[in-house]
Amino acid sequence: MRETIDYLPSSIHVIEPQGDSLARFIHYKHHRLGAEELFNIQNFICPDWLIHILDVGSANPEGFLIERYDNRCLFDRGRDITGLTVEQMNAPYSNQGNLERYSSVKRFGRPSLTLESITDDPERSYHRYLSPMISESGTQKILVACRYQRIESHKTETPRALVETLRLYDHKFSEKAV
Repeated sequence: MRETIDYLPSSIHVIEPQGDSLARFIHYKHHRLGAEELFNIQNFICPDWLIHILDVGSANPEGFLIERYDNRCLFDRGRDITGLTVEQMNAPYSNQGNLERYSSVKRFGRPSLTLESITDDPERSYHRYLSPMISESGTQKILVACRYQRIESHKTETPRALVETLRLYDHKFSEKAV
């Protein structure tokens, strides 16, 4: 199961410090990101974020090509999916909400910020920042930056009634203790 919460893209400035640095750097570079800028993003500006690049040359988002894939990602156990289209990826890339976001970022040239929570194995939650970018060759692309969030564990306590019941049965479930 997947749940997506949309945020205003400017929220990244208060949500996460490295995300703030990423957004400021992209803005400073006027979305023109070459190999050197991508290296700096990955290694110095936001090393805790996963960086993917989508080639958006196709007319529809299903045909967008995964040009660069950060294999630290937990999706599909970190298998390198570079060179596949979004359509070939199936979930979670090709769900309707994601396709609409990719199209919007390409069409309007404005970033998108979401919180994605996925309960499939492995369970994970992450912020995803989509930003338009222009490569060194001048082609339009989308930078996909993801930052895993800590998933809070639930504190479990044995209810008092259960403790009393177990005491009555002396931890034997088949017969009552005398």
